[in-house]
Amino acid sequence: MVSHAKKKRLDFDDPNSLTDEDIVSLTGITKEQFEFLVSSVSKLKKSANRSPRTAIAILLVKLKTGLSHRYLATLFGIGSKRKVSKIVQQAKSALSEDFVPSYIGFHHISRDEIIENHTTNFATQLFNMDMSANFKDDKPNQAVVKLCRGIISVAQFNWHQEGGNN
Repeated sequence: MVSHAKKKRLDFDDPNSLTDEDIVSLTGITKEQFEFLVSSVSKLKKSANRSPRTAIAILLVKLKTGLSHRYLATLFGIGSKRKVSKIVQQAKSALSEDFVPSYIGFHHISRDEIIENHTTNFATQLFNMDMSANFKDDKPNQAVVKLCRGIISVAQFNWHQEGGNN
């Protein structure tokens, strides 16, 4: 009697089993980005069904491809679609707790850093415009029209400064 160990078809635990190109095709991120993402998640512990790396991989493949849980179970050598569903939920929870607060949203960046490094020239010009004198005696709809004209003029100026539609 020959015993066959169940081998994973997609093995994200072995760093040499998939090329960077394979990982990008399956998950939408590079091997380096995948490693960073996995290292950022501490709440996801190894279980009998999967490693943290496999859980993150299953979630990313699911998000990128939209494959059914049954199909993912086949690709990753997981016993059932119910187990895949549980793994996807665990990976989402771990990312929400560990990764998201540190790298996504306004909690991970200060207001000053946003203003200093992430404000476009257009926004800076727009927010620095003092148009209050222009709106002093206007009705609300006239004020909106004047504001829109001001925005359009700033946009046109920027467009011409940048050489048209290059």
